[in-house]
Amino acid sequence: MNQRTAATPTARRQFGSYLAVHWQLYAMLGLPIAFFVIFRYLPMFGIVIAFQDYNMFRGVFQSRFIGFEVFQEIFQMKNFWSALRNTLMLNAIGLLVGFPAPIVLAILLNEIRSRSLKRVYQSVLYLPHFLSWVIIGAMAVRLLSAAESASL
Repeated sequence: MNQRTAATPTARRQFGSYLAVHWQLYAMLGLPIAFFVIFRYLPMFGIVIAFQDYNMFRGVFQSRFIGFEVFQEIFQMKNFWSALRNTLMLNAIGLLVGFPAPIVLAILLNEIRSRSLKRVYQSVLYLPHFLSWVIIGAMAVRLLSAAESASL
């Protein structure tokens, strides 16, 4: 047996002692690994629905498997290629405009000499982002408030 293919007992002991010393690091890896398994890999099992005549009452395992029939039907629609082109164009434009625009804006803000003017511009540029969350929060408080809903 080749030594490269089989782990020697000393190598196993060395790894065991290393693991005993650094077990906290491996424990901290547990949460990110669980995140990726739960939210990235387990949802991939739902892709099988694309190949089924899915019935939500029967579920994934009892629905009839139809293969590529749905994809053939979609590819034969007269508006499919136009919709695909439009989707790719919108994504490309969004990427071309949306990626460099914040970088250019940051460079432009960095070039402003006046500190107070720079702070005003930063506040005005960030205000819509925070304001929208304040409005959403206020609406949620209003809608979910027990005292005001009783008086309506």
